[in-house]
Amino acid sequence: MDGRGDVAARLSAALAEIEDQFLWNPEASLATAIRIEDEALALDDEPLLFRARLAQANMLMRNGDVAAAARRIWQIHQWATDNGDNVVLARTHLVWAAIHRHLGDAAQCLEHSVLAVELLDDQATPHMQVWHRAKLADALGLAGSMEAARQRYAQTEELAIDKRVGFFVNHDLALYEVPVHADIPHQDVVFLDETDPQSSPMKAKGVAELGICGVAAAVANAIYNATGVRVRDYPITLDKLLDGLPAAV
Repeated sequence: MDGRGDVAARLSAALAEIEDQFLWNPEASLATAIRIEDEALALDDEPLLFRARLAQANMLMRNGDVAAAARRIWQIHQWATDNGDNVVLARTHLVWAAIHRHLGDAAQCLEHSVLAVELLDDQATPHMQVWHRAKLADALGLAGSMEAARQRYAQTEELAIDKRVGFFVNHDLALYEVPVHADIPHQDVVFLDETDPQSSPMKAKGVAELGICGVAAAVANAIYNATGVRVRDYPITLDKLLDGLPAAV
């Protein structure tokens, strides 16, 4: 790869770090995106240039400057449409959806969220595959379609793996449905008399995750007993049962 190609690859990787992250430092990411825009201009690299501008619009929106983000998004959308860049186009609609969410327009937020998912293709990153669907679920909930939102959230529970580096994209609780207080039955907490000075600064022992290792298998067995369908991968969702159920008579 020549010097120009090396610079472009470095800038693309830096942009990917901004684009595919769950938590942002808007000020720092905005400064990085502005620097990348300047370098992309020097390279005369339009795809990098508009990706950098889109990253700037996203960070402006996340920093509360919705008007500045909205002013930038039109030109980026037009370039992506003219050049058939579905990745930039999908990301553009996702930022647009967030802008409308900030403005309280649930209908437009949902419309752009749907487009952001429909435009996903083989070029979309694993992060996009998960994040865009999660944001669609958010938009459905905002629009009052709670059942559809729950179905979309369930889709995001599937582990998404970036096969280029063997990385689990959604390896946190940000997109995972966890029980709330009302879902939990009464629990007895038992403290052991002895301490463990090696375990932690508190010197406390904890069973923690060991106690729930068998729960998922027990649920899978209960579903098998009720339906006759054995599901061998998680999460267990309705679509994995339908093909194994007997036909309606």
